[in-house]
Amino acid sequence: MSQRKTGPRVGSRPWQLLRLKPGERIFLEAPPGRSQAFMQQVAADIQRNNLRGKRSQTLILGVEPATRTIIDIVMVTNIEEQS
Repeated sequence: MSQRKTGPRVGSRPWQLLRLKPGERIFLEAPPGRSQAFMQQVAADIQRNNLRGKRSQTLILGVEPATRTIIDIVMVTNIEEQS
């Protein structure tokens, strides 16, 4: 019986946070009206993966051109320096 490695599922948000290269960013769309709770979830993912101080998150407001609705986007940046 082979042992499975534990860790985030490939493609999941925690997996994306772990795979960021120095200076790289990812953009995550927050559910409408839930940006604060969503940012708390992202912060929990950062802390759970021992990435505190290595990733920063910023809230960005965007506009959907077709419908002119405002969307909340969370930008996560890897602030680690290259070694």
